[in-house]
Amino acid sequence: MRCLGRNKIIGSRCDRVTKFLVCKKHIPQLLILILITIPGVVAAYLAIFGAFNNASVKYDPLLIHQSAAIKSNYKGPILYKYKSGIGERITSVGYMAYLEIINTSDINTRINSYAMEFKIADAWIMIPHLSISDPLNVFWANNSNIKDCSRLDFRDKLLEDKLRNIELSPNQSIHGWVFFEWPKTLREAVPHEEGIRYTFENNREDIVIQEISTEKTTNLAASLDGGYWDFYDNNRVDLSKYKYLPVIDLLEYYENKK
Repeated sequence: MRCLGRNKIIGSRCDRVTKFLVCKKHIPQLLILILITIPGVVAAYLAIFGAFNNASVKYDPLLIHQSAAIKSNYKGPILYKYKSGIGERITSVGYMAYLEIINTSDINTRINSYAMEFKIADAWIMIPHLSISDPLNVFWANNSNIKDCSRLDFRDKLLEDKLRNIELSPNQSIHGWVFFEWPKTLREAVPHEEGIRYTFENNREDIVIQEISTEKTTNLAASLDGGYWDFYDNNRVDLSKYKYLPVIDLLEYYENKK
């Protein structure tokens, strides 16, 4: 092939025949061309590869599974007795779910907060979280009779307690129950949701929003001993002497007093 080198005369190409790109005389020209061209080629390659790489590795650092859920009416059969500044009160659990959280990132992570919303009439409505401070103060009102309640045992079953004391390593999962109360706008009847979504935030300020299938939600506890929860004992408890006050209403009352 003809040498690709250039002679001193502008535009004049070398007439030598060579098996390589240039003859020995014009090797310096080839080296200079390579030194000038390579940085631009490398930069372009890195830009293309970086864009592809970033697009291909984007994923949520957390994966959320809901394996069971129970939804009941306002002042329904699942009750929680709690202590407050105005004495002991009871509230009902409107929605409770058994969640599994998986750390899908490649570094350790800690969950800082979570929230849940219902989609109703194409609008997302926040469902207030109910923090259970005493896992032995959750009750089942037999036949919805507040005077005949069975104590439930949620020890070692509350997701909130587990999240408070653990940092998830890569691919590690954690599971447990979460509880929610109905806001005032959803207390007239059991809400019929079009969708459910959870929002979790970790210690790296990653925010994961994930919609959940509602197929495993039931309006009643068809099986109380299905591996998810247990009765504490066979004794019956009368909760009728405690005033009914949703925790979210109490918090709102204190907030308005400020």
